[in-house]
This record gives sequence, C-alpha cells and structure tokens, in this order.
Amino acid sequence: MRLIITEKPQLFDALAPRAAERWPGEEIIMICSMPYILNVYSYPRGLAYNEYPLLGEPAYKKTESRFEDGSFTMAVLVAEGKAGQRYRMSFKQARKEMLRAEHLVFAGDWDHAGVWGMERMLELLAPERDGTQFEVAIINAGLDESSLRRVLGDLRAPTDPRYQALKNAALVKRYFDYNFNTNSLSILGQLYRSAAESNQPVLITKNMVQILIEAAKTGEILETGRLKENSLCHWKGTGKYDPRDCEAYEWWLHGMGSAASRPSLLKQMTSLGLLEALDEGKYPIRFGITAFGRDFASRLHKDCADPDLTFRLCHWMSKPIEEAKLLIDAYLMSFFRKQKRRQDASAS
Repeated sequence: MRLIITEKPQLFDALAPRAAERWPGEEIIMICSMPYILNVYSYPRGLAYNEYPLLGEPAYKKTESRFEDGSFTMAVLVAEGKAGQRYRMSFKQARKEMLRAEHLVFAGDWDHAGVWGMERMLELLAPERDGTQFEVAIINAGLDESSLRRVLGDLRAPTDPRYQALKNAALVKRYFDYNFNTNSLSILGQLYRSAAESNQPVLITKNMVQILIEAAKTGEILETGRLKENSLCHWKGTGKYDPRDCEAYEWWLHGMGSAASRPSLLKQMTSLGLLEALDEGKYPIRFGITAFGRDFASRLHKDCADPDLTFRLCHWMSKPIEEAKLLIDAYLMSFFRKQKRRQDASAS
C-alpha cells in the first residue's frame, strides 16, 4: 500500500488521477497532515511571574486526546483513478495505516509549514519507522496534469538539501514562536491585564507587538494594499535588510504575517480592543488604533520596536538550528528582560 500525505485535502482531487497513473495497480490512500492543527503548543503552567523570562524546547499538546475517535484527519481512497468519498480517519486508524504502508510519499507545498507537517505526522503516528524512508513530491507549481506528472516523476529523498533546509527553517521558527509566546503569556499578558483591568489570559504574539507599535506611529494599519504604506502584506522594515536577500529563501515570510494569518491576527487584535476596523467593505482594508491600543503601546519598552523582525527571523531560519538558538535566546532574553523591568518600575 502507498500512503500519500498532503498538506491540505484540496489537493486530493487533482492528485488522485496522477497518482493512479504513476503507480498503477497499487492500493493508494491519501491523508491530510493538518500542520496547523497538529502543532498546537503546550505552554508551561504553574510558574511564578518572577521565573520569567525563560527558555525551553517547544512542547505540544497531546494529539490523541484532542480528537474523538473518527475525527483525526481527512482521508480518501484512490479507486479507479479518482479520489473516493472523503472520510474522517481516527488517530488509531491513521497510525495503523502509517505503519501498514509499504511506501510513504509526502506531497505538499514546498515551504517550511508543509515539511513540518510531514515530520510531525511521522513523529506522532510512526516513530518506529525510519524517518528518512519516504519520498518527496515537490508541489511548487500548478496542479495541472503536466505539472503533477512532472512532480511525481521526479520524487526526491528527505535527505535532499532543499528538504533539509526547509525542515531546519521550521525548527528555528517554531523555537522562536514557542519561546516568544511562553514569555508573552506571562509578561505581556500581565501588562494587558493591568492596562485593561482584567483577569483575562491573553497572548500577544510577535506580530501583534510590531503591528501595534507601527499603528501607534501612523494611526492606522492596512491589511492589504501591496503598494501602500503601512500595508502588512508589503512590510518594508527599516531598510536595513534587503528584501531580495530574503526572497532567495523558500520560506521567505512575505509581509507581516501571511495571507492566511493576517485576517485572524487583526481580528484578534480587534477583539482585544487594540485596533478597530475602519471603512468596512472598502479596499484597502484599514484598521485604526484605539485609545486603549495607544495606552498599551505606550507601556512597551522602546526596544520592543523591531520593524525588521520578519527579515531577522528569515535569516535566522537559514542558520543551523543550534546556531540560530543562540541568537534567538539572546534576542528574547533581552526583549523580555527590558519589558519586565519597565513594567516593574511602573508598578512600584
């Protein structure tokens, strides 16, 4: 049996006939790796405020207990050259199929999120398998017949330098995000609760900080509008970093956040009272900073402003994980120590 792991179920219908053509007569099942669902962090609990800032390896919520039987992932059986009816596969069933498969193929977007989804599936479902014994179909062009035939005819090994670079980039980014969020939940979370006079647990992400600081300077921020100033999808930074250097990376983080994450990011900032939507229904989509948002931004240490963070993170992702960790550790400890000292001074 051949098990094909895709990043999203939208690929099933396009890939099924080409997979049946490539491996005639084989039993073929396709399942979705769901990288944004499997990667839910488990943050430290029960620690005192004075124990922050701190650093640690990313931890994840236990996956099996998060899904009722039959609801773990989307799957299809390829029959007669077509993707059959989609069905939900339980965690136990997905593990069984992963172990039963004679051949594994990762067919996903050629980016760090897609590669990490495959690695996470292997770690969760089949840690007994040799983690290098699968093939990689690089989906980096169209989903037309010609493109998919070419992709499936040119399978790579996970030892391919490009795959390894994306895997390393994913490890670096997740290390940064996990440790930023861990400290933000405590330190920036306390700042929010103090400013809002609330007991609400709040996560202020790395992008929220930079968006809010920029909005405090300009009064508003644009979700879209590629050629507009203050546009999140055309984030310029200070100019210290040449965007062309980052564009050479296959994990280049286009803009502040991604096209998929920006709407939810701005929605969350709006629900927290930091931003408000302006001229709804018009283009470009504009968000203005609220009075509360200005107050919160004024309580941030001046060195929290880092409009080059997107570019900096891209460069860190190009470095070996252990080297990148040293740079990230120094950055995060400085960032949160300064912020914590400012908060403590204001409270005394």
